[in-house]
Amino acid sequence: MLNDDVAVVGLGPIGLMAIALAKAAGARNVYAIQRSGRSKARIELAKKLRASYAAPALWFPRALDLLKNKVIDPDDFITQTFPLEEIRTWFEKQRDDISDVIKMVMVKE
Repeated sequence: MLNDDVAVVGLGPIGLMAIALAKAAGARNVYAIQRSGRSKARIELAKKLRASYAAPALWFPRALDLLKNKVIDPDDFITQTFPLEEIRTWFEKQRDDISDVIKMVMVKE
């Protein structure tokens, strides 16, 4: 028995299957995390499989606390910074090759 908490990020078919598998393996709690609420059908199926749906905005205050307390280093996440004048170039990069992108941040220079 797993008897632990599990978070599944993304409610596509694989994520939804992971929810069912985690419950079958004995997960104590399963949290389903979806970037947006666009797919209500996926959210409803995730709930039906006994996962809790969490909109990322609910976790934002906790994420800020982790950053403030230096539990998480933002430099690990921010992989590219760019000025507004270069936005087209960086959006094209994001479209064409995101292999080295975790988070892009537009900065004021």
